[in-house]
Amino acid sequence: MWHDEAIPRLTGRGLGHEIVARTYRLHGIGESHAAELLGEALLRGRDPDVATYARVEAVDVRVASTGPGAQRRVDEAAALIEARLGTYVWATGDTTWADAVSTALADREWTLAFAEYGLGGALTTLLGGLDRVLRTESSAAGDGEISDLVELAEAVRLGAGADVGLAVRAVPRGEDTAVTVTVRTPEGDRTERRLAFLGGPTGKSRAAMAAASVLLHALRESPNR
Repeated sequence: MWHDEAIPRLTGRGLGHEIVARTYRLHGIGESHAAELLGEALLRGRDPDVATYARVEAVDVRVASTGPGAQRRVDEAAALIEARLGTYVWATGDTTWADAVSTALADREWTLAFAEYGLGGALTTLLGGLDRVLRTESSAAGDGEISDLVELAEAVRLGAGADVGLAVRAVPRGEDTAVTVTVRTPEGDRTERRLAFLGGPTGKSRAAMAAASVLLHALRESPNR
């Protein structure tokens, strides 16, 4: 019975075949919105399997298949995922924010120094251990207690002798956390304002990830690319 019935059924479901999988890491979009953009047809298809997962660092979208033609099926589904969610993708696989920032800095042969205000050290926890981070500063200063972020980004950059300066400020905004991010690179400045969902430690953690997202965009975008 095992050899005549069970094994053929399990083999038909992929037993013994290598699993082909790809994971996209998203930021700036919730899991439900990501699922909406992907569509029911893609998410409910049996092969390949496409699923969304809400992680601490990201919303992940994983596509997987097995058996003959698995790579082709995964590639076809991946093309749809990239077309529908590509603007939110910041990494693939199990890449962390620290991994992504470290790689982006190494690609440019740049170093980083940053100052965070009102994040409770969340950005230092996220990025502070990287070899290419030369200096970190953390302060509990509020909205009215610090000067212009462009000046702060330049000051921390020059003070550390780094190529890139990053200054981040987070303040409570109702039940959420408002975050302002300035990045100064040898190619210019980038400033963005975002709203991190929730307040307290969770809001600060999400504010740190928002800052990492802005930093990544600044590092990856170049007139030469």
